Amino acid sequence: MTANAFAEIAQANRESYTLYEIAQAMGRSISVSETMALIGSRLSTLVPLSSCALFVRGGGDTLRCRYASGLGSQLLESAIMKEGLGLSGWVMRHGRPLVNGIAVLDLYAAGHAAVETELESALVCPLSVGDEVIGTIAVYHVQAGCYTEDHRRVLEEISRQAAAVVQNALVFEQACDNAMRDTLTGLANTRALQSHVTRELERASRAGSQFSLVLLDLDEFKGINDVHGHLAGDRALQEVANALREATRPYDVCVRYGGDEFVVLLASSGRAEAEQQRRRLQDAVSAIRLETVTGELVPLNVSAGAAVYPDDGETYERLLARADRRMYRDKAQRKAPPALGVVDIAPHLEGARERRYATGA
Repeated sequence: MTANAFAEIAQANRESYTLYEIAQAMGRSISVSETMALIGSRLSTLVPLSSCALFVRGGGDTLRCRYASGLGSQLLESAIMKEGLGLSGWVMRHGRPLVNGIAVLDLYAAGHAAVETELESALVCPLSVGDEVIGTIAVYHVQAGCYTEDHRRVLEEISRQAAAVVQNALVFEQACDNAMRDTLTGLANTRALQSHVTRELERASRAGSQFSLVLLDLDEFKGINDVHGHLAGDRALQEVANALREATRPYDVCVRYGGDEFVVLLASSGRAEAEQQRRRLQDAVSAIRLETVTGELVPLNVSAGAAVYPDDGETYERLLARADRRMYRDKAQRKAPPALGVVDIAPHLEGARERRYATGA
């Protein structure tokens, strides 16, 4: 037997063992990023690559990069492209692998036309579950035309193994997302708020920074339900949720706390920023005119109060109780006739409502 034959047998054994390792590791993975990280760590022993990426189908006809590593990964990991555009978009649409494509086309399709890159060639394979293509795996290299049919065969086999794992991970992610989301408004729910605040408390404690919570309560919500019906009440909550989303930054968190209450978590915000944003949120809701089935336009307004970490408290419950007290003071001031003044009963309620937030009631 010739030396070349021994080398081919050794290579085939290495390939088979690596594919087995990948399959075993993927069987223990439950997240998309974890799946791709382990694929990427072993893939380079079988297929030459300078970087790799996973694209999955997003909403409608878009592809979103869910994982990228290696050269140019910062550009790839933010990539969103239309199905049919770029190399991955073409593979997604046609369900066939593409060998030695021009790597920069994926960056162009993702809106990075002005960016220079050293990447030259690409090998892209579809992730198929049954007859449905759910995404692509792409590897890129700085050498032009470096991919062979053997490389395609190997990446197709890995893609075949990975497709079901990625699909299961996406389903799991969606289930987790649904469990943390309010079904009526699409905002995060109380469970999500507790998780976000816990992380923010840890981050702010380490960094010595601030963050704020704004608690908002829809005024006269019972009257809307009583006069115009519960469908109108539901639409009012949805309109408020949309206004809050549009008036906040992408990295802030909007939450439907329950009933007609909402909470907005403002990252890295002190007292001045929190008060400014509180007024902005109230103005955004005040601009809404809810149209009823009879054609009547009903104005919407919210009372709001803000609390700042650590000045107003160092726990989730304490911050919400302080924001709640200020929200009720704001509500009383907005209702009271100017000549009569306002009796501030909020301090008497704070202890009871703090217990409510502690128990989640």
